[in-house]
Order: sequence, then structure tokens, then C-alpha cells
Amino acid sequence: MGTWQPGQPVTADSTPPLPALPQSPAMRGYAELARRVEALGFRHLAEVLRPPAAATASPLFSFSPSVQGDDGFLVLDGLWFPARGGLWRRMDLGCLRETGRRWAASGDPRAVDVAAVLDTLETVLRDDAAGLRRIVLWQLCCLLQDGGKPPDAERAAQLGVHRLEATLLARAVAEGFPGPGAGRDAAEEICEVWPGHRLRHALALAARLPADPADHALARVLRGLRAEADETERLRREAAALRSQGRARACAAAWLAVARRAADDPAARTGLLGAAADADPDTGTDIDTGTGTVSDPGIGTGTGIATATAAGIAAGAGTGTGTGTGSGTNSPPPRARSRVSATVEDRTVRLRWDPPVATTPGARRRIAAFTYRVFRFPEGAPHEAVEVPVTEGAATAVDPAVPAGYWRYAVLPELAGRAACVPRTTAPVALAPPPGQLSGVAVPDGVRLRWRADEAAVEVRAVRLAGPGLPAAELLCGRAGAVDRPLPPGMYRYAVSCCYRAPDGGQLWSGTRTVTVHAPVWPSPVRELTTRRTADGVHISWSPPPRGRGRLVRWRGQPVAAGEDVTALLFPDGPRDEQDHGNGDGHDHGDGHDHGDGNRPDDPPRWPSPGTPHGSPQESPDGVPEVHGPDCAEITVPPRAWARMTAVSVLEGRAVAGASVVVEHPGTVTGLVARRLDAGRAEVRFVWPEPTVLVVLRARATGPGGGHTERRVSRSRFLADGRAALAVSADEQHITVAPLPRPDAVVVASGAAEALLPAVPAAPPPPVGPAPAAGKLRRLRARLARAVRPRRWRRHRPAGAHRARRRI
Repeated sequence: MGTWQPGQPVTADSTPPLPALPQSPAMRGYAELARRVEALGFRHLAEVLRPPAAATASPLFSFSPSVQGDDGFLVLDGLWFPARGGLWRRMDLGCLRETGRRWAASGDPRAVDVAAVLDTLETVLRDDAAGLRRIVLWQLCCLLQDGGKPPDAERAAQLGVHRLEATLLARAVAEGFPGPGAGRDAAEEICEVWPGHRLRHALALAARLPADPADHALARVLRGLRAEADETERLRREAAALRSQGRARACAAAWLAVARRAADDPAARTGLLGAAADADPDTGTDIDTGTGTVSDPGIGTGTGIATATAAGIAAGAGTGTGTGTGSGTNSPPPRARSRVSATVEDRTVRLRWDPPVATTPGARRRIAAFTYRVFRFPEGAPHEAVEVPVTEGAATAVDPAVPAGYWRYAVLPELAGRAACVPRTTAPVALAPPPGQLSGVAVPDGVRLRWRADEAAVEVRAVRLAGPGLPAAELLCGRAGAVDRPLPPGMYRYAVSCCYRAPDGGQLWSGTRTVTVHAPVWPSPVRELTTRRTADGVHISWSPPPRGRGRLVRWRGQPVAAGEDVTALLFPDGPRDEQDHGNGDGHDHGDGHDHGDGNRPDDPPRWPSPGTPHGSPQESPDGVPEVHGPDCAEITVPPRAWARMTAVSVLEGRAVAGASVVVEHPGTVTGLVARRLDAGRAEVRFVWPEPTVLVVLRARATGPGGGHTERRVSRSRFLADGRAALAVSADEQHITVAPLPRPDAVVVASGAAEALLPAVPAAPPPPVGPAPAAGKLRRLRARLARAVRPRRWRRHRPAGAHRARRRI
């Protein structure tokens, strides 16, 4: 059986050729139309085109209930529905309007929504007479292919197809209609995207479709798409050639044409931004530097801040821009009129622009409909552009928290989602934020500065600008702060700036932040404490400091270095005489002490009452009596306790720590018990003598020429094990356990514990008994000889054999 071809005679075994199925619905808005039809409860559009019977009177023209016993429709050669008298009527514009009137007269609640669908189909018919048949046939093919079973005539008939075409349609679908997947989705979406300005997306969809489709509608779409892609590629090459020739404005116009054709292509946008930046580099941009921050650094006058020396900073406080080595202030670059202005405020850039100039009424209407997009990208790197939010309804934009570096901003007008003209770009805007949270606080004999530098800063410079009788000087500083000492009392002013790396490898200095700090008179610390053991404790003395009054304080927290400010610890609620002045960002703490130092005690030390007279005893809460004199103190520490005594100098409400000493009174070792584990080891148990951290175990043989062993045991190990082992000899041992003092402590002597470990007992001699008698010994030997004598082996005879022998 062969397939019949045109021009050949029809034979009995000839079969008609398979119909050509559509490869795309070729309709813009098909997805929305399919959703609306499905929401109305129809399987496909042919069911929409067959309205229910009228609720009242029958119209003059109506469909017959049956045509040759089958009321299905034909779809392979046009869309035909059965009519009265066994005739067929093609679904054209007139029939579609008649269908709408029948739906309106049917009284069906879906009539209103169906009318909207029919209006869409009427638009399809006006554009393409075969468009309605294409959409219905595409839907039928999808339903047959997606049913979960191979397409057959029965299922086609159930969908409403006349049996004359059901078999051919099922065979054609089974032969080559694509199943659900990326190919079918691309066929349905291609006309949603193209014709349009999303060229990149359209080309991605076309790559999933047949390269040479048999469907003439899809082939026409793909031809137009490829022609547009070729033209876009030609414009790209032309833009590259124009840029190499130095024709920046023509290059920008070529990239604009590319961007309008491929609005969804990031490479087109990158080329347009780069060409716009090159198109008018000398147009410049009005850049307002705000207060103390960097202005436009890239036009004619160089980059950075003219502060190469401390004297230069002192002369001009580092508020200018430009390059130089001897002066702190340079003139800003001349401003050029531009349509885009940028205002730099610390880490924020504010943009403002004027709309394009219109010369005709039509252009004014188009410009009024413009929307604007703002992009920020590093100088010379438009491919790293990021979009900046634009204030709705205003020609302004604010870009907060801009990283440090050189940046360009481009304002791109758009109309209907496409670039309307070449964007306007700013000149390079230098973002070099000065250090934030600058504060200064007085410390003993100097000033401590603290700030927070930007992560991109490669260097920080701090300079002392003014002081009583001192020249300007640059400080040795770190990334987060600096200390300036020694300083005489007075008011000091400091300037701090940050350095960043420029795109060309040079340096870009920020503006400066200044702070003024008052350095008051501080007491001198006590440099040395002299200790002497007494019968009841320790006598501590010191030399009076040159400035201030020295006192001895029991220090309960972490030890502090000599010369450190402890005013806030001793007087947590008291005011400070010095004043801190900061003009940075309002983050000065105002309490007069450094908040960043983690070397602070957990509990403030006890400060003796000012009303206590010198020389009178004072009992601390821990039972440490103190007797103070002008330059000495008597300290008594109870057993099993210790105390850190720190000398503190006080002057006009300020306190400075001095030398420290630890007084320790370890407890006596009690409960000592020693026992042998074996001949060479002994176990020792006792009550640990607090606050000792080490004890020494000694074992000495009591006999003449005895050996001596020693071992040190830490507190943590002993408390974990509950005992300690010691190597000993077998002789009697004298065990001693004594606490070891701290290396830096003055120890009040305490007794050691002693115990006697007995020697290992000697092995007992073998037992000695009476000798056995001579007769007994002979009998014992004879018994043993018989026991070991070999036995004679005789032949085994069965029972009763000897009796039988006698009888014979």
C-alpha cells in the first residue's frame, strides 16, 4: 500500500498523504488566550466556536444536529463546521460574528467572557485568514500527543474531529509532532518575543526550533529574526571600527542602534555605556564636593589630596584636591556645564539631570513619556555596571554607600523599554571617604585617637596640626587608631585621612576629618614597690610620685600596666576634668575614657574611703586588713588567700596605675596520707593548700645513704586525679608536701605536711621441720618404685576359658 501523490491515479491500496501540521501557533498572546479558554472550561477553541442552543427562539441560521450521523468539525483543509441541510460552513469572519450573536442569545453565564475571546479571534482572522485554523489544529495536536497514550482516531473523534479526518490527524500527530518540552515551549513563545526588541531571548528560542521549518509562518518569523541578528552584528562591527578610528560620537550612535534592537543584551548595554563615556570626555560634570570630601579628581588637575608632608596638612587641613608636595590646598578643577550633576557627600552620591531638549511638539510628548535608568560603573569598566535606584517622577537619583574608587554614572533615557538616546555620563567621580567615627580621648601623658577606616583604604595618615609649643608632626598610626605621647598639657588638634589605590596605580587621598582633644595634667605613676615580710603579713612601701598622691589599692580584676588610666574604674560615676571635642560624626562617647581596650578587670577595685585617716586599719570585704601611711602600707592576708596590691596615683580626679605586687598566704597542707602502690611507687593524698597553684612532693629515705626524689604537681592535675604518684625506693621514706610560691608573689610562709612511708617488708624464709624416720623413708621409696615399675602385659582370655581347658 503506497501513499497517493498528486497526478497519480487512485488505486484500491492507495492512502492519502499525511497532512502538514503547524510547527507553531504563530500568534502573539497565544499563552494568555489558552489560559482564558481553559478557565472557561473548554478543551480547545473549536468548542468555543460551537455555541449552545438559544434559550428562546431559534435563529434563522443554525447548525444541524447531525451530518451523515457525525457532528464533528473538519480542520485539515480549513476549519469547517456542519450546517443545516447537511452542508458545511467555513469559519470565516461572518461565521465568527454569527457565533458571537448565538453566544449572546444563549443565556450561558460564560457568554461575556466568550465574547472577549471571540474578539481576539476576530483580530487573528483579520491578520491571517488561516490563523484560526492553525491555532485550533495546534491545540488538537497537543491534546492528542499529551494524552498519555499513542494518538488514535477514537481520541481525535472524542475531541470533536469528524471521523473523516480523525484517522489522518492521529497518524500525522504520531509521526512527528513534538511532545511537551523545550521545543514546544519555544514554538509557542517565539511570537511573543519576536518581532520585538528582545533579540537575545528570541535567538535563544530560535536555537531550540528547526533550522529550516516546513511551516511557512514559522519560517517567515525565523527569517526576519535572522536578518535582524545579522544587521545587529554588522552594527557591532561598525561600532568597533568607529572606536578604533577615534570617532566616539558615531560609535555611540552605532551602539545605540544595537541597544535598541537588543534591549535584553548586557553586552549591547555595556558597549553603549562605554561609548557614551568616550563620546564627550571633556563635557565634564558639575561635581559638588560637599564639605571636606573629594571633588572631581580626573579632569586636568590630577588626583588625590595635596598633603605629602605634615606641614602641608597643617597649612591647609587637607581639604583641597589636586597634586602637589608643599601645600595642603589646591584650586578645584574648573566646572563645565553639563546635563548631569553629581554631589558627593561622604559615601553618598546624589545625581540630578535635565531631560533632553525637545524641538518639536511630537518630541516633547515622547520626552514626557521617558523613563530613566542610572548605572554606576568603575572608570574604564562598563561591563561591571550596576543599576542605581531612581526617584520616581523626578530626575534625581541617590546612590548610598558607594565603595571607594573612581566611578562613572550614566543616565539612560528609555521609551517603551528601549534606549531612547545616547546616555549622558558624568566625569570620573572620585569616592575616597575619610575615616569615620573619629574620636579623641586623653590618656596619661598623651592623647589616643580612634577611627574606622574604609575596607578599601590602603593607608591611613594622622597628623598633629596644633599644640602648645609643639610643631606639626605625623603620628605613627595603625589602621584603627594612634597614640600621641608624651605631650605637655594643652589643647591639640589632629587631622586624619585615608589613602586609596587609583585605577592607574597611583594614590587617591581622601579629605580629612579633624578632632580637638584636651590633654590635662596627669599624676605620675609609682614606679616601684618595696616589700618586707613581717610577723603578721607584708610591709609595702614606695617613693612618693612627682605629681599626685600615691595610694595602695587591692586590684580584683585583670592586672593593668603601669601608667594606664584607671580613673573610670575607680570613679565609675565621677566626672572627668578633661573634655573631648570631636567634629567627625557625632560618635564621641563623652565619658572620657577609651571604650576599645579589653584589658579591664571584671570587678572594679576597692578604693579606700577618702575620709579614712592615714595610718588607721581598714578591713576589706575579703578580710584583708590594711594599715596605710603616706608612703607605706601594712598588708595582712589570711591563710589560703592572696591579694594583688596596686599603687595608684591620684591628681585632680584622675588616677593612674603604678607598680603592683602579689601577696600570697598559702594554706597548710592537711590530710596527708601516703601508701605504697608497689615497691617503686607511692600514692599521696592530701587537701590542696589554696590559693597555691603548685606543690612540691619530696621523698627521702630515712636510712643511711638513702636516695631523694622530688616531683612538682599542678593544682588542675591534682584536683582532676584526686591523688599524686611519686617514685620511691623500697626503704622507709619520709614524705613531705609543701606549697610553692608564685614567681612574682611575696609569700607569707606556711608549714609543710609530713608523713612516714614504711619500707617494703622482706620475703619470709622457707619453713624448717624434723627429718623423717629411716623406716618410713625406705617404705616411701619402695612405694614410689612400684608405682613407676613397668607392668607385664598378658594375652587376653575370654571368661571361662580356663575351666574349659581343665574339662578337656
